[in-house]
Amino acid sequence: MSTDPLKTGIDLPAGLDQAPAEGVVRLLCWNIAHRQGAWARLLALARTAHVDVAMLQEASRPRDPALTPDLSTWPELADKDAWHTWDRPDSPGRRWCSAFAWFPWSRVEVETEPRVKLSDANWDVPTISHPGQFAVTRVSTSTGPIAALVSIYGLWDAMPGKRSLIFAEPCLHRSISDLTPLLLSGEPVVIAGDLNLLYRYPDFDKWKARSDTVFARFATYGVNVVGPYRDTEVLFPDCPCEQPETCRHVMTRPDPSGQQWQLDYVLSNLFEERLRTWVLPIHTGFSDHAPIIIDLVPEPAGELSSSG
Repeated sequence: MSTDPLKTGIDLPAGLDQAPAEGVVRLLCWNIAHRQGAWARLLALARTAHVDVAMLQEASRPRDPALTPDLSTWPELADKDAWHTWDRPDSPGRRWCSAFAWFPWSRVEVETEPRVKLSDANWDVPTISHPGQFAVTRVSTSTGPIAALVSIYGLWDAMPGKRSLIFAEPCLHRSISDLTPLLLSGEPVVIAGDLNLLYRYPDFDKWKARSDTVFARFATYGVNVVGPYRDTEVLFPDCPCEQPETCRHVMTRPDPSGQQWQLDYVLSNLFEERLRTWVLPIHTGFSDHAPIIIDLVPEPAGELSSSG
């Protein structure tokens, strides 16, 4: 075990401490809960697990200058205003956003994609209804383009005067509208993040039905949930889905009562076999969400690229 306190507790599944095979792009999806300390932990985790690109949610702008030599980000570090998520004109915004990070050891080229607020966009410009709610990049290697990546967050909102009635699906539906040109393009895409939705759970006060509207709409464009999944041989007796024979949920965030839920997902229009996922333990003190490792493996010769 490392004596470096930032590496203490980084327990990786077998093989993830080794560099991926040639052609495999390794991604990390993580809601870092707008905690500054998570950035140093991210670097330690990314270095240990040979991560090429991190897809982050609730990321506040890193302020430690000691980190910048090993950190490239989108939004750019110098663009302080971009590290916010804006919901309504009268809102001060949330002081964090969905973001990307990549590193000196990354084996891919990263192309960033600016997006314009819907009300300010021309006809053919990529839009975003809630700036900061999702972010888009594209990764490529010397052999050519690999995929578009979307780091996405399901913003909580509430009924006016009814703060106890919260929901995340409205902003996600708006983001699907913003992303529709990308989803229709046929370009390989990997979407990952904290959606604050329930997938394949019973209908808790209509949560399932409301969540299903988002997953069904993604599926219309050939974009389906591809993980993370739990092996059916591994029991998860405390899963609130109460479906032990078919349950494949993994815990990505416990609620304040200690109940374990899966709120973080990976979706893609690629065949599920091309995306391997692992859920790591929650890094207590750095985030209340579990990091997810995603290996995007090369397309076998002669195989169709899309699952749609």
